[in-house]
Formats: sequence, structure tokens, C-alpha cells
Amino acid sequence: MGQCMSGEESRQVVHARTLTGRSVTAKTWHAQGGSGGAAKHNWKSFLAIWFFFEIFLFGFHLALRLSEQGTVGPHRIPTWPDQAVAGDISSHWSSSASPVTTNRRKSAAYRRKEYAMATPRKDTFDPYVVGIYHCMTRCVRQLFLLGCDEQAKLENAGRWEFCELRLERLAGLFAIDVLDFALLSNHIHTLLRNRPDVVLAWSDREVARRWLTLHPSDIPSSDKDRKLTEQVIDQVVADLGFMAHARRELSSLSHFQKCLLEPIAKEFNRRDEKKGHFVAERFRCKRLDGDGALVACSVYIALNPFRAGLGDTLQDHPFSSYAHRYRGDAAWLSPLFLDERAIAYDQVAQVTEGEDGMKRLVAQANVLPSPRCSEKGTLPLHWTEFQEITEWTALHLGARRGHGSRNEQVTVPERIEELLQSLGIDPKHWLDTIDRYAEMFHNFVAMPSQMEAIARRLKRKYVKGVRACRTCF
Repeated sequence: MGQCMSGEESRQVVHARTLTGRSVTAKTWHAQGGSGGAAKHNWKSFLAIWFFFEIFLFGFHLALRLSEQGTVGPHRIPTWPDQAVAGDISSHWSSSASPVTTNRRKSAAYRRKEYAMATPRKDTFDPYVVGIYHCMTRCVRQLFLLGCDEQAKLENAGRWEFCELRLERLAGLFAIDVLDFALLSNHIHTLLRNRPDVVLAWSDREVARRWLTLHPSDIPSSDKDRKLTEQVIDQVVADLGFMAHARRELSSLSHFQKCLLEPIAKEFNRRDEKKGHFVAERFRCKRLDGDGALVACSVYIALNPFRAGLGDTLQDHPFSSYAHRYRGDAAWLSPLFLDERAIAYDQVAQVTEGEDGMKRLVAQANVLPSPRCSEKGTLPLHWTEFQEITEWTALHLGARRGHGSRNEQVTVPERIEELLQSLGIDPKHWLDTIDRYAEMFHNFVAMPSQMEAIARRLKRKYVKGVRACRTCF
């Protein structure tokens, strides 16, 4: 027993019988290499267990994320991406929509928003160039703080009126044209055009009068009333640095949104006896270049109240630019008609001689108490043409949703097809463009050639949304 085993004998196999009667082989201690072999065997087992555990965690988190985004599970997501709950959509639009197509499209939109790199506002908005921008602001946590159903309308009575009066007041003070707007239950759409050329055409006294009317707290007076007098205007005009700041801010989209949303948040928090944020985040901004992009955005904004169930027709919701133009009381909005725009273009500029003796071409601007800053029009369309396109789009989008099919081809009438082609829009993809506008386009909406120019200016290979622009325009 004290003799050492040879190498051949140390490799012998020990047989044992299991309960099932099968033979189980096990190598001896020497064959395993002593204690090191056992440690190696334990390490491999631990690695295998850890690997399968990580796969299980990955699958669990993936299923949880997809269920939250609506791609799996019984919960139905609203068909339109900017609605908070499915109940806010009119039954005419969402009663029979396909949940599979809707959820796939919705989850893709969420993934793009979550993982996409944000574009700095300075790359989208140029304060020194006239541009058209689609701005959208949503209430915090997507709550219906502006009124949605019968109970909320009673509780939030007068909130839409307050927002519209504030927007109308700013349209008469800023060097910004309000082209379109729509006030909904939990968000606000505005289509704005900044006018740095107009603010340069205003005299110093006109700029000071507008700024001090907008911000009475800046009136240099010890009186509590802070009356705006000619002496006060002379005192403000003498401050060159203040005047340069006022000219720049009067054509700024950010300052316009601040003056619009800050009083709304303070007033509604006071009514609700609440504190904290009223809007969820900084306003979203898309730059529009070209008549086709502008018409698509205008139709999308006009359809928002209708698809949200705020009326049986497009003009039933009174707090929208479409309803104002339908009623004929849109004096503070930018003119829409082609003939008005042509007349305005004849008077849009004048030659002035500066202090250095150089003659310059500046814009013809309105002065107070005009309800809008300029008479420049919006679209190369008459009101009847724009109304025809919008109503046909609303009718067929609703019918297509009612049948639950988004791939069904709709025959576009010859008249509307001619109008869309004249604007550079592909009629075959028009309904998809309006139906999926919020998720197809991002920071820029323009013709494909203009999108490529934007990418070169930003020193990028491409900008998001270029594929959608190639399809739609």
C-alpha cells in the first residue's frame, strides 16, 4: 500500500453505477492534475453559468423595453405620434386602425428620439437670415392642462382664449410673422417666420416703443405705474447697447417663445394653485425651406384639432389659424393668399440712404398699432385652393384609417395633383407625408438638394430626414 503508483496506473478509470444503471467514468486525482484541475473545472462551470445569465438579462430587458414602447402586449398606442393617450383621438380616425403597423411605426419613432444625437439650436436657427420654422411646445408629463374633455373644458375654461390673446399680442410687437397656429389639449403648434430685415427697417424709437410695451419693467422710472412717455423713449434710445440688444431679441424665436410660454405658465399655475414647470421641455423647432415643405406643415397643423377630436369639421375648433381664415378674422395672421402676397411683394422693399452715404435696400415694415409686423404673404395658393387640399386630405386620411389600411393607393384628383406638383410635392406620397409628418421629418424639411446643402454647411455626411424628403418632394 505504501508503494507509489506508476503513470500508467494513475490514469486508470474508476467505474460506478448510477441509479439509472448507466456507467459513469471519472478520472483520478492525478489525471486531473491535482487541485489545479478541479479549480479549472470550477472556473469553466462558472463562466458558462454567467454567460447564460447575461443572455437571460438581455432578453428580459429587451422585452420590457418593447412592451413599454408598445410593440408587444395588449395595450394600444395612439395612431398619431403627438397624442398622449388613445382616448384623445377621434373615433373617426382610430377606431379600426391596424395596431401592428401603428406600434411598429411608433416604436421606431421612439427609438430615433431616444438614441439620436441632438442638433444644437444654432445649427437650426439663424437669427440673421429670414426663415420659416415649425415650433411645438408640449405640457409637462403630457397632461391635458389646456382642456380636452368635457370635464377638463369646464375646469380649464378660458385657457385657449388666454393663449390666443397672448399670441395675438406678440404678433403685433415682434418682428415675427405668425403664419399658422393650433392650440390643442396638451400642446401648441406655431408656424413662425423671423424677420431680421423688418427689425432693421424700424427706427430706434419704434424699436424702443415695442420693447418697452412688451417689457414694462424696463421703463427707467421710479413710479410704480411706469408710464411710457416720449421722454422715456428718448432716454432709452440714447443707450446704444440696449438698442442693439432689443433689435436682436425682437426677431428671435427663443425670446418669442419665452414671452409666450412664461405668462401662460405663471397664470395657469396660479389658477391651479401649483408650482413648478408647466411645459415639458424646450420648444421643438424645424426649419422649413421651399413651398412644398411649407404647405405640408400648414396642412399638418390644420388637421391637428380635427384628428384630436376637437370638432367634426376642420373649422369647428375656433383656436386655430384655419378656423380664423375660414371665418375671415385673421387680421393679425400673415396673409395666405397669392394675390395679397403679390401686392405685398411690390411694396416689400425700399431704398434708403444711410449715415455713411451708402444706399441700401431694406424691407417695408408695419409700425404700431398694426396687428402684424409685415404684409408678406405665406403660400403661393389662394384660400380656396388651400382649403380644397386640406379638406380632401382630411377626408381620405380618415377613410383610410377607418378601413385599417395604410398601404391602400388612393387616386388623387387631377386638380389637387396639379397643385401638389406645382409645389414640388409627389402626389403619390402626399397622404403618407401628412400622416407621418411628425416622425418622418426632424430638424430640417426641404427639397433633397437643399438638404444636401445643409449637410455640407454643417460639415456632415447627411442630416436626418433626407430620405423622407427624397420620397415626398
